Amino acid sequence: MKTLSILASLIATVFSAFAQAAPQQGAGMPGLPSGLLLGDIKGKVGFMAAAMSEFFSDSRDFTATASVISSGRDPVPIAIASSQGRFRFQLMPGGDDPFGIGEAAVVLEEGKPGLILIPTMKAYVEVPTEELKGMTSDAQEKVSGLKKRLIGPEKVAAWNCQKYLIESDDESDKGRQALVWNAKELNELPVKFMIKDKDASISGIQLGRVTMKKPSDKLFEAPEGWTKHDNVQSLVQVVVLKQMESLLQNPALQ
Repeated sequence: MKTLSILASLIATVFSAFAQAAPQQGAGMPGLPSGLLLGDIKGKVGFMAAAMSEFFSDSRDFTATASVISSGRDPVPIAIASSQGRFRFQLMPGGDDPFGIGEAAVVLEEGKPGLILIPTMKAYVEVPTEELKGMTSDAQEKVSGLKKRLIGPEKVAAWNCQKYLIESDDESDKGRQALVWNAKELNELPVKFMIKDKDASISGIQLGRVTMKKPSDKLFEAPEGWTKHDNVQSLVQVVVLKQMESLLQNPALQ
């Protein structure tokens, strides 16, 4: 049986959290990914992690812009950096720099605590990956039951891709499907990944601008001088207080 890396579970959790962070369509800008910070892990994450382990198990170097997609919600623009098994996912700010001062970023590396970074506040917290071992175990059980089938060639943006369908024979995942598009021009890098859930809702991610080169190591570290919080709850409290302070200073409310 293929061993499922906890990294696949972490990545699936981040995508699910960012999708939940999106506002309802037309409701404005996304906020902090509360799904990740508050432990709101959906039932589909185990299947998503198992399916993603087929494609996100290498150590290719690249950076990319992307959109996290979820039914009934506005797309969430994010930036991704990958290098030697390390990943950074960041809610994108405006401007030309996808890794500029954004609202939140998550850094993942196998065998190390995860990092949640809040660039606007120069604050961060370490998150022990042990907290997700239960979910990883659930996803591991699903790996042997995955069935991957090549559908055929299909273009995604400018890339020539091979499209795959992934299903599971696990009864708890009946009605769930994953679709993955691997780009030939990018050494089979998956540029689109979509999950269809039991209720027919769709969620996933599509890459935009991709650069196949090693990103700076600094993207995977907490910058010097930033405030380290003891736990996620402490960081969330500070973020909420900051948001309330900004709201109260709004001239429209004076």
